[in-house]
Amino acid sequence: MALPALSRTWLFDVNRACSDSTEILALKPLVFALKNAIMSASYTSNAPTVYRSSNSLTTAYSDLWGSSSNVVLASAAHSWIVFNYPGIAPNAQVCIDCNYDYCPHFIMSANEGFVTGGTPSARPTAADECIILDQAAPFSLGRMNALSGWTSKAHTLIAADGTGVKFFHANYNQIPGHCGWEKPLSPVDGWTNPMVGWSTHYNGSGTNVTFNYLHYGTYTKGRVGSNAPFFAYLTMPYVTNSVRITSIANTDDTSGEWALSPMGIYTTTAASRGVTKGFLSDIYWGPEANANGTGYLNGLAERKFVQFGHVVVPWDGSIVQIS
Repeated sequence: MALPALSRTWLFDVNRACSDSTEILALKPLVFALKNAIMSASYTSNAPTVYRSSNSLTTAYSDLWGSSSNVVLASAAHSWIVFNYPGIAPNAQVCIDCNYDYCPHFIMSANEGFVTGGTPSARPTAADECIILDQAAPFSLGRMNALSGWTSKAHTLIAADGTGVKFFHANYNQIPGHCGWEKPLSPVDGWTNPMVGWSTHYNGSGTNVTFNYLHYGTYTKGRVGSNAPFFAYLTMPYVTNSVRITSIANTDDTSGEWALSPMGIYTTTAASRGVTKGFLSDIYWGPEANANGTGYLNGLAERKFVQFGHVVVPWDGSIVQIS
């Protein structure tokens, strides 16, 4: 079948096993897998760097997350880390804040940077920060199923030009969590330093990477200049007034192709509403009927794209491990 042409080159750190003796402890290697994938990738340009970090004991303008033992998730003294992301914008930064037992939280700054504050008990702040997900909406990576033995698989897709990252948490044949941040494609004119981030959150161990958790305008965030952060809908076509494209459960009778749809970014937040703000790169709405790990081939016995929940993303050809 014909597959979408990629807009970016992707690097893959996938099928990485993460486990420990309890659910909370097992989140530590999961969060570390995301950090390690970001920092160990072989970028072609604009490689992210660590600006500052905390390991819950001290802070430094360097990387204090040497292993998963340095990832402490707690409401008091805890770990956090700030990345420079010059591929998104010259001064763009992303903060992962581990200020909750069951998940990290994600905050981004398109220009001002996380220069204020920063202690073992509180992350630094940025004047233009946009909170993708915070403690008011926990479980950014979802919950684990006890039958998994607290073992998950981390799948990280990294843009080779440093323009973003996509992360999926697989556990016991489900995809309970997903997050990402990037420079969107085709940003609307007038949007200086365009940057968006998104994250699912749900207090459950099922697949939460779904239409309900990504389309509705509460899980994707961005900010235009000094305007208040906006909440975005990830748009898709509807084939009728009530049937969305992800509901199509069969291939095209003529071409044999599945209906895959790009994700547009649309907001109704005052001062930022209007036309579609842009598109997420190389992530598509896929058929809801297809299972986690479904591979999409291009005439070869190789997976060029795979499905997680209701979304389809590029893949490196390997067998997808979701349990």
